[in-house]
Amino acid sequence: MDEITTAEEEKEAIKETIGTAYWEAADKWPSEFFTREGLATFSGNAFSVNHLANLDSKGDGPKGSFYNGRKRVYKKKSAVEWVIGRSKVAK
Repeated sequence: MDEITTAEEEKEAIKETIGTAYWEAADKWPSEFFTREGLATFSGNAFSVNHLANLDSKGDGPKGSFYNGRKRVYKKKSAVEWVIGRSKVAK
């Protein structure tokens, strides 16, 4: 008998696929860090540099970021987890 999947199960499967795609892309990223500009590019410009700055100022950006000179820098692992966590499956 065929298994019938619920809409919620389907959304979870899509979310897992999104996560896998981001981790595969992260593995190809040439550094263990992102600048704001790099994270914007990595996310497919889902988050602009200005939006990331606003989120950081409210404490809602990726955790564990730091400054290197005047550049905000994010650790790759926490930034990818953050991007995945903010991804939502469209209705």
